[in-house]
Amino acid sequence: MTERLLFGTDAPLGVFGEKAIKQQCAYDANIKNIKNAIKENFGDDANKIISRIFYRNSKKLLDKQNINTFG
Repeated sequence: MTERLLFGTDAPLGVFGEKAIKQQCAYDANIKNIKNAIKENFGDDANKIISRIFYRNSKKLLDKQNINTFG
């Protein structure tokens, strides 16, 4: 059922306090960790799952709704 999953977040992703890092760096690190976890747990299907969750499924949804996101 991975064709029905999308990645999204509205949670603050920065690291605060002494070890503060910029939100974009924290976001990039979290995405990398999520993708690595998928690769570690789903073997040969990992790249297909990552593509669906992060890219293909949202494109398919937007295309269905006739939303042109690229101009």
